[in-house]
This record gives sequence, C-alpha cells and structure tokens, in this order.
Amino acid sequence: MTSPALGRVRRCCPAHGDWPSLARHLVADFHDVPTGTVVAELQDAHDGAGFFRLELADALDCAELIVRYRIRSATSRRHRVTEPSST
Repeated sequence: MTSPALGRVRRCCPAHGDWPSLARHLVADFHDVPTGTVVAELQDAHDGAGFFRLELADALDCAELIVRYRIRSATSRRHRVTEPSST
C-alpha cells in the first residue's frame, strides 16, 4: 500500500544482482549522507531479509526500499513520486 502523501519511493534501477552493487548505488544516491550510515541501514535491511529467508532478488528489492525510506525519513527528504508505466 502506498500512502498518498508519500507516493512511491524512487529506485535507481529496476533490480540489483548482488549486495555490493546495491550498496554502491545507495552510497552514490545518498552522497551527502555518511557512507557508514548508509551501510549500517543496508546491513539492518539485509539482516531483516535474512530473518524472513527471502530469495536474493526479493531481499535486494526489499532492502533497497527500506534503506531509501529510512534515510529519506531520517533526513526529512521528500519522496519523489513515480507513476507506474502505462505500457
């Protein structure tokens, strides 16, 4: 469910193949947030995905959204709304 006030959390690409590439993209996207903070958020999301035994692709997707939401919430950034593709 998406909150009308927040919209959808913008993602950098449709999917990531592994944890290191996701980490690099998150650090690059949040270049003004200390790298250690981004990595710590990703570690927490990774641990959560492991707890629920998600498959790798699902774990990466879930972790990306969690990290982006948590960092944007903590830094009071507005979420960019993305509209679903009509194709």
